[in-house]
Parts: sequence; structure tokens; C-alpha cells
Amino acid sequence: MLETNKTHQLKEIYVRKEDFGEIFVKGTAPKVKELSDTINSLVQKIKVLLEKRFVMMENKAVWYDNEVAALYPKYEEYPMPITNTYNDRLVVCNGEHIKNTKYDSSNYFDSMDVDGISMGVGAINILVKTFSEGVDNPYLEGNNFKKNIIKGDCSYLNCFVGSDWRQGSYLYYHVIKRDGEDSCNYGNRFAHSCCYEPILVCHSFNDNKCEKLSLTETLQKWFEYGLIPEGLDSRTKKVYTKLMMEYKIIEDYLEWLSEEIKVDTDRLAEDVLAGNFTETVFDHSFDLKGTLENIMSGREQYVGSPDAFMKQLLECDTKRANLTPYPESRLTDINLGHWEMFEIINKNEHPNMAKVTLPNDTIWAARPPQLDVVMSGTCAIDFGTKSTVVVCRDENGSRMLRIGKGDYTKAAVQEDYENPTVIALDNVKKFVESYSSRDGRPFTDWNDVFVSHQASEELIKQDADPKIYYSVFSELKQWANAPKRRLILRDRNDNSVELPPYLELGENDFDPIEAYAYYLGLYINNMYNMIYLDYILSFPVNYSLQVQEKIRQSIEKGIRKSLPPAILEDEGLMERFQVYAGASEPASYAISALQEYGLEPKNEGDVTAYGVFDFGGGTTDFDFGIERVSPNRRKCKLIIDQFGKGGDVYLGGENILSLLAYEVYKANIDAMREKGITFAQPPETKCPAGAETLILDANRASEYAYMNTKALSEAMRPFWEHHEGLNKQLEQGDLKVTLFKNQKEQNKETIQLKINKDALENVMEERIQRGVNDFFSAYFDAFRGREEQPEQFHILLAGNSCKSPIVQKLFNEAIEKYSKEIAAATNKSADNLFKLHLPLGMKLAKAGEENAEKSDVVVNNTELDRQITGKTGVAFGLLRSRRGGKDVKINNANVSAGNEIVFPYFIGDIDEDYHFHVRIGKGVDYNVWAPFCYADENRFEIYYTRESSAIENKLSPSEVRSTNCIIGMDEVSDDDEVMIYIRKTKPDTIEYAVGIADEFTNEELVAKKKIYTVNLS
Repeated sequence: MLETNKTHQLKEIYVRKEDFGEIFVKGTAPKVKELSDTINSLVQKIKVLLEKRFVMMENKAVWYDNEVAALYPKYEEYPMPITNTYNDRLVVCNGEHIKNTKYDSSNYFDSMDVDGISMGVGAINILVKTFSEGVDNPYLEGNNFKKNIIKGDCSYLNCFVGSDWRQGSYLYYHVIKRDGEDSCNYGNRFAHSCCYEPILVCHSFNDNKCEKLSLTETLQKWFEYGLIPEGLDSRTKKVYTKLMMEYKIIEDYLEWLSEEIKVDTDRLAEDVLAGNFTETVFDHSFDLKGTLENIMSGREQYVGSPDAFMKQLLECDTKRANLTPYPESRLTDINLGHWEMFEIINKNEHPNMAKVTLPNDTIWAARPPQLDVVMSGTCAIDFGTKSTVVVCRDENGSRMLRIGKGDYTKAAVQEDYENPTVIALDNVKKFVESYSSRDGRPFTDWNDVFVSHQASEELIKQDADPKIYYSVFSELKQWANAPKRRLILRDRNDNSVELPPYLELGENDFDPIEAYAYYLGLYINNMYNMIYLDYILSFPVNYSLQVQEKIRQSIEKGIRKSLPPAILEDEGLMERFQVYAGASEPASYAISALQEYGLEPKNEGDVTAYGVFDFGGGTTDFDFGIERVSPNRRKCKLIIDQFGKGGDVYLGGENILSLLAYEVYKANIDAMREKGITFAQPPETKCPAGAETLILDANRASEYAYMNTKALSEAMRPFWEHHEGLNKQLEQGDLKVTLFKNQKEQNKETIQLKINKDALENVMEERIQRGVNDFFSAYFDAFRGREEQPEQFHILLAGNSCKSPIVQKLFNEAIEKYSKEIAAATNKSADNLFKLHLPLGMKLAKAGEENAEKSDVVVNNTELDRQITGKTGVAFGLLRSRRGGKDVKINNANVSAGNEIVFPYFIGDIDEDYHFHVRIGKGVDYNVWAPFCYADENRFEIYYTRESSAIENKLSPSEVRSTNCIIGMDEVSDDDEVMIYIRKTKPDTIEYAVGIADEFTNEELVAKKKIYTVNLS
């Protein structure tokens, strides 16, 4: 058994062709190129041969006139037929001298067969050009035919009969004249008179057009008719004959250009290696048999250079994941070694193996991947809506990894570590086939499916093809949490990928989240970065347990796929492999922020109360808790009691961009209508009257509408993110954007749009204000009735969207407002009741000063991979909640007894003041029946919302969602005790039934009732 605690030196390697076929293709292609070179060397020799106009054929009794592309019989073997017309037919008078002459049913001349080539009476335009005085025709002397080729009586040696011999009552014959002179002077004799003229027969390669063929067209015709020209040397003749006999076998790989024959060497080599030929054209005349046929047989020595093998090994992860190629020392240094060399060592019994023998002075090193496992390592993955952060921890501390930017020769920038959660599809079918071929580190190709930065850049190209919209998928996390959302993706090869809702994904369905995780794994586990077996994930507070578990499984499958097969086969190591859920995203961020801001309690009895406002790319999550010192430091250092949560599913940076784009579109709707430019309507918005065919909801929007939404959104990004170099056009109140019209041809149009900056500022502020108000409502609800009522509450802003100065402004205004209200109600000082903390890496703006995105943590660019920011803080904090870390323990009261998240909706109706009134709050647990309304009609309405401000009963009906429900007519009752009861069954599902209170405390009675189900997503 091979040891796994040392590298191994190798001289001979057996390689499976299905794993490393490209090696042989690349090693073989130069050999196949010899065929191409040989063929074209042959073509050039034929070119020299055709510098002479007339070419005699060696193997058949014919000769060729290159100028007219026609074959003639050799007259010494096939004498010219002599005609004697009779009854308007050609009568052959010397038929006894001519073999293979063919006659029609009346025994008149028809044609002759010359070594299998049928020749009829020649077209006159061809004949007069071939048989002209002064062209060195081999069968002419001056303007006469040579006498020795005439068998039988002939009236004249300078005349001949061609295809126009019949002209009315006369026999027309032609007189041989000089080339270029008028040859249309016809002699004439009465058709019944006795005359003896040669009939000239030929076979045209060019439909009697009397035109010269190209060099390769001529060669192709010669091959087709089995003609071997005279004048070839013995080796050239051998090559010519072999190729002529068997070129049909490889005809599909040949492209006949005018002056050369192009051979598709790569494809031909691949197909030979795949065993697609039962016989081969390759023999020693092409110097290929020793290479190709041996590889086809499977076990013979690979005689090519190992350079192609080395190149593929060093670029194995360049092809897989766009990583920088490994240095040559990875193979040649015994202290290093290559994982994939270890995978193939000692596996020469496989029936489809080929041996690679290294040169005498060369030794390569095979490295067991077990040597590179980081036994103390843990990786934290913050799988985000807009971007994903990966932080790996080992004995040297914690550092972030770049995903999708694998060129390690370039200096890092901060954006490299916030890896876009985007996947791009070029050839899904090929990717899936490669992905399924091996359990670990399959031979996938980055160009088939790629992720992160490169994928994101494809999506925001202004001049992108509309079909890119469906080939680049940037909503992995949103799709995962949308129970009814079906996907139709389409790769660049126009192959459709239809996906059901995420929770309904089948075992054999393409899983974009698994594919994305596979690439995360390749960037974590490689020969630059070592191997990690311990992974911890964070999730939003509002994701159901079922969705969290499905995402965990997808990420586990993808990461497992990135591991070397030798690791997967090592049972002891795989017992250590785990992918599990740690602290929630806001709790993880709180762990980092409280530490970085020096807010962690120091002594037993001290507490720090906090609330996280996590304003990310897709959603905003609220989370509240209290951190305290652990009473038993041996179990953990700190404890966080996590309670109270909320959020806004439509408040995210990307949603803000969509809103801004929508406002711009509406402000320029006349121009949009004139150009026929459509738009995909964002959630929570209303379509203006008369714009129904332009502004389309999500279920009706075309790819052009979505591309327009994306293009306008990206144009708004400098405005939303307050870039220093804000688009000058925006500053001037207008903007040029290229958009798409709903037509196939000339569908791009550059539009000059008017921009109202004040209106856009108001849109942003109003939408964010709703989120801030909801946060404070959730805060009051979370701390209502709790024993701990801290003197100070820390507001931790998280997520890149919280960098917006509007967020700080609105929070400062809300803090001032609520501080005064609380102080008035409790007789406490309003000072320092709330303390606002901007995202890590920023500093609070002073009065009259612009808010700067300046790091308070790291200013040294060499430590960018360790910088904790408002985005990266989640992953760093997540590591501190890891299993076995004994650092920070989370007591999460935001989950039910079954570890399910607290039901996220408030359920109610519309009260007499036309406001949403909460009837069933979040305090009602799952599977508890609660009365809702009377059963006095067979129809009723349920209103519901996630917004925490609902508890104030001030939301209008338009600010919440509703669904219409029915009961059976036999269940309707005017009895005030008979009511409709509701229970929560899943985070997005409720059930209702009709009855009286006592019936809903008895499970047997409930089981007999008619129960209705409603999905609230």
C-alpha cells in the first residue's frame, strides 16, 4: 500500500485516457500535423507537375489537359474512332481497331470506356482549345494529328468531329488551327456523302465549362477517379497512392482550400484516440502508426514528448478554475509534488491506460494530498445575496480568499475579497458531463461554467448580447428562498436549463448553488492553499430551516466535489469533513463588531445590548441580542442571547438601484414608448396608467425588458454608491444609456435620458426611511417585557448598502426622535440611549463633513485579506462561533422548539379605521390554533406582512399583502362561537378550519375537520 506521509519519485506513469486524454491529443496532434505537412508537400509537387499543361496518367490509359479540366484517351491504346455518317448518325468505320467502344440500340457510336472512365463525343469548346496548333499537344504535329494514332481510313489529318457534328443536312467538322485563332470555320459535306473524320471523345471534370480547376480541385478529381500521374518520385508516388486509396476515411477532417488541404489535426487525433477508426490511414509513410495505433491499443508506451503532459498537469487548475498555473517545481521538486500524479500512481491495471515514460534525466514527484490537509483549519463562508466572503483559519490566523480571480501574480485590491455571487453558463451540458465523471476534482473547464468576478463582469457589459441575461445568473440566494420561483436559464450555446423551485430540485437537476460551491471549494482546496475539511455557514435570520438545510447540502456537495479523490477515499480524514450552520448572518456580524469596537463585556454581570441593521445587496435583516460574559469560561468566553428579529425582503442595494432605474424610466416614458423599450417592474411599485405594454411584471417581462432594467440600474450605481468620480452626465441632469428594443434586428438604441437628481434622492430616502422605522418597531417589540433593560443600546450598521450617507442621516434623526420619547416616558436622560456604529471599516461623519469610506482597521494593503469590514465581518465573526472553538456561544431565541425560524409574518385584517390590524402576532407558536374571524360568510380575506411596524396597527391596506379564502357553504354559521381558526405550520404556510374553541384543543376533533392550506409567499 502506498504511503501517504511522503512524496514519491516517478519515472513511468500510467494514465487513464478518459482522465488525461488531452495529453495524448496534444502529444499526438504534432504527429498528426505530419500528415498535414505530408499532404501539402504532395500538393506542392502536384502543383509543379501541373506547370505542364498536359499530364499523362501512369495507371490508366488517359491524359489530362489542365487548361480545360478534361481527360482524353491515350490514342496508342484507344485509337480515334473514324466516322462515316449514315442516316444522320455517327457510323464508326474502324470499330475493329478500338476496344470498349459502346454503341446505341441502332449500332451507332455512343461512347467508349477507357479504364472505367466513360468518354463521349467531346464538347466543341473544349476540343478546339485542346487540339490547337502550337500548344504542345502530345498527339499533334503542327496542325495535323500524328499518323501513328490513326487506325483505318481518314480523309484529312487536320480535321475532327465534335459535339456539333450535326448541323441541318450537313456534317460539320473542324479544322485544327493555331491556339487563339478563330476555330469556328466549319467545313461541310452532305450528310449522306462518304467522309472519314476522327471523332474526339473526352471526359470533362467541369461540366464542359472549359475552365481550369484549382490545384486542390484537380487533386480531388484525380483521387476520385483513381488517377496516378506520371512524373512522381517513388516516395511521393507511395504517399500519393496511399492517400488516394484511403483519403475517404479522413475526408470529414479535410478542408480543400485553393492552394492547400487543411487538416483538422486536433479533432482527428481526438477521434483516433477515442477508437473511432477500425482501420487507419496512418502508416510508416506518414510516420504516425507508431504513435497513434499504440495509443489506440491502450497499454503501449506513449512515445511522444512529456512536455504536453507537464503543461496539462501544471495548468490543471487553470483549466478547472482559472488559477495561475503551478510552477514547474511543483512536479520536479521532491519536497513539493503534484496531487494528480499521486492519483494515477499504481493504477496501471486499468484496461484503458497508456504509459508515459519520462526522459532519462527526468524524475517527477507525486504528492499525497493528505500531506496538505490543514488539521487545525476551519473555513467560514458568508454566502451572500450579492457577494460571498470566504475566510479560512489556521495556525497563522484568519484570512480571506479571492474567488474567481485566480491570477495570483497580480496585486490584490479590496474588492477581490467580496466575491460576486454570480454564475455564468457557456456550455452547461459539457460541464455537467465533466462534473459527473469523477467523485473528486473532475476535469471540468472554467470556460464552460464560471463564477464570481468574471461572471459578474459579463452581466454589466453595456454592449452585451441580450441572451447573456439568461446565461448569467445572479440571484442564487433569492431563488433559493422563493418557494414558487421556477428558472429558465440558457447558456451561450442556446441550450435551455429549466429548473423547478429550489426545494423541489431533483437529484439529477443542475444545481447552480452546488456548482458555485464547487468553485468556492476549488479556490479553497488547491496546491497553493492546502486543503480544509471543516466548513461553517451563516444564514439570514428569516430563512426557513428547510431552505437552510437545502443550501447547506448543496454547498456540502460542491465543496466535497472539489476535494482530491485520495482524500475522499481516506475514511479517517473524511470523518473530519463537515459543513454545518453556525451563527446567523447578523449575529456573526455582531460578534465581529462588538469586538472591533471594544464593546465586549469584560466582567461577569456586564451586558452589551445591540441591534444589527444588515442592509445588504438583496434584503435587510434586523437582529437583536445581548452579549454577556460566560459564567463558565471553560465552555466558552462569551454568550450572545439572540432574540427578536425582523427585516425587509425588498430593501437591498440592488433593489434601490432597480427603484432608481424605474423612476428614470417613468420620467422618460414618452421616449421609451416611441422607441418601443420595455422594462421589468420592480416589486412594491405601481405601473402608471397606459404603460401596461411597456412596464411588465416579473412573469411577463422579456429578456429585453430585464436587460434594460439591468442597464439602467448599472447606470444608477455611481449615484447610489456616491462614487467620487460621479458620472458627469448625472451631474448635468442627463444620461446616455444603450437599451434594447423588442425586435430582432437593429434592436439596440442609445437614449438620451433626463435625470431629476432631487426626485431620485427622495425615492432613496423614502424607501430607506421605511426600513429604519421598521427597525425601531422591531427593537421595541424585542425588548418589550424583557428583564434586561440596558442603559445603552448599540445600533450596528452592517452590509455594504449601509455605506450610504442617507442611512446614517436617517438613523441619527430616528435616534433623536425616539430618545426624546423614551426619556419623556421614563424620566431618563435622552443622552446616549442609542449609540450608532457605522459598518466596520468606516468612521462616523462629523457635522458638515462628508461620510468617508476610510478604514479604521487596516491601512496596509499587504493585509487586505485580513481586513474586517461591514461585509467581511460576518465571515470573521462566524469563525468565532465555530464548533469546538469555545469562543462565542449563541443562544438563539429566534427559532422554535424544532429549530425552525420564528414565523415571519403578522396576520390580520383591516380595521374600521382602514388600517392593518394584527390578529395573530409572532408570539403565537407553530401548530397553535388561534381565532381569526367569524364564519358568517363563505369568503374572507387574510392580510399579512413581515414589517415590524405592523404592531402599531397603522399600515394602510396597500402596504400589506392579502389573499382571498373560502370555506364550504355547509360551514357558514351566524353563531358567534363558530369562528375561523388559523395555525402556522411552516414559515410561509398557514392552515385554517371552522369550529368552536373547545374543538381546537382536541386533536381527534381537529383531525375530523376540513382543513384548508394557504401559502403566504
